[in-house]
Amino acid sequence: MRRRVTEVFPFLLPLRKWQRKTFFYLKIRFDGNDYASRKTVARLRKKVASARTRLINKNTGHDIVYQYNKVHNLKLAVRAINGLLIFPKQSFSFWQCVRHADRVPSYKEGLVVINGKISTAKGGGLCQLSSMLYRLLSQTNLSLVERHSHEGESLPLNPDDDETPPDSDATVSEGWLDLRFKNETPFTYQLDFSFDDEYLYGTVFSDEPCYEELCYEEA
Repeated sequence: MRRRVTEVFPFLLPLRKWQRKTFFYLKIRFDGNDYASRKTVARLRKKVASARTRLINKNTGHDIVYQYNKVHNLKLAVRAINGLLIFPKQSFSFWQCVRHADRVPSYKEGLVVINGKISTAKGGGLCQLSSMLYRLLSQTNLSLVERHSHEGESLPLNPDDDETPPDSDATVSEGWLDLRFKNETPFTYQLDFSFDDEYLYGTVFSDEPCYEELCYEEA
């Protein structure tokens, strides 16, 4: 099997990552799409999708510290997208929103899949958030533009998390793999996330016409 240049010359890897990220964000900037960026604390009225995922997986076979690091990383990434509004004709890109989430404080080492093998890297564990986003937004009328599944090794499923379907996997890798949706509806959608000691909760709200029990009233 042909080896990558960075496998033969590992010292080139930082340069390769910088190159990929630079071209990745240049492409987003000039691809003609309007990417969602506005956030607000006030929530739209109608709840259109919800999900939750258990935070700690004790069944990975790896040091549990990586699970606690993952929770730290998830909280930073969620902070970057919580309350995000996706207006009509706008696009949602995971990395366009999350790209600077680790500025202060920084991400910690977590579990990732690199070249099909389980390893560790700063920011590891964000795929749990991208998978939840895929699961949530797939329940709406937004159009899927880009989504990738993990290839190669995968972490054992969390035996305590029986609410996450096995087909909701959506991996992300900055500079390489993104999760993107486009709003081709006349309605606005909004992302909302929260944590407790056990779960990450996700909800999508909308200003779609509201009927009976489908409405969510702000307190």
